[in-house]
Amino acid sequence: FFSVRFAWSFVNAPHLGVSQVSCLGVLHMLPYEELFGSEGNSDDDLDVASLPAPSVPNLCVIRDCVGPEEQATILQHIEAHKLFTSGSNQAITYGGIPPWVDFLVDRLRPYLPRQGSPLFDQSIINYYAVGQGIKAHKDLPQFAEGIVGLSLCSSVVMDFVADVGAHCPVLLRPGDVYVLHGAAQYQWTHGIAERDHDTFYGHTLRRKTRISITLRKVLPELVCKTDLPSVPTGRAQEMETTTIETHVDPIAHFGDEP
Repeated sequence: FFSVRFAWSFVNAPHLGVSQVSCLGVLHMLPYEELFGSEGNSDDDLDVASLPAPSVPNLCVIRDCVGPEEQATILQHIEAHKLFTSGSNQAITYGGIPPWVDFLVDRLRPYLPRQGSPLFDQSIINYYAVGQGIKAHKDLPQFAEGIVGLSLCSSVVMDFVADVGAHCPVLLRPGDVYVLHGAAQYQWTHGIAERDHDTFYGHTLRRKTRISITLRKVLPELVCKTDLPSVPTGRAQEMETTTIETHVDPIAHFGDEP
């Protein structure tokens, strides 16, 4: 366990060009191509469109769901809020959705097995240094069907393993979003191996510092009192700060291990 002190501060993030985006102080001042890829990167040499669809039932991977400019804006906000220190696997859990990812909700609505409002009421922002991963797990049963994950900063291969033993590696690139429901959520574990590169269909993909954002909804009948701060609505331009200290297990808070 480790301690993370964090605050909700809704302020205008300083304007940064895409080429100046700092990924939590680790990718500081990297050129555009380093953050979002270039024709010379092995990620782009891989023709994702020609790959077969993942064989995991009820898993939807939306390629390039979040464009480079939108990714840059999200990273600017994460950096502006100083949520993480570099160098270790860290997770921040919020009761509510940060306003700078609100646009994803309507965009993802057609891919979700449920509707209503709010679609999500919890978000997790995870920071992974090069070589770090997350143990295979299923999200806890108190979360509603339909869990979303956005990958930022680096490509990575996520491994899905069925209760009956089948295995399916899935490539997630910056800007890709995956949606879990049905069998993918309840009958398959998902995890990321600890290594500094992935091999996918004969291509070697070198990992970089990575950020992920997970959106979930707690089932109403299982909502319990927590210390998580709720996100105020309609106040993004106003300083509205709540500081708390929490202890986060970077693995266990995601769900059950197999």
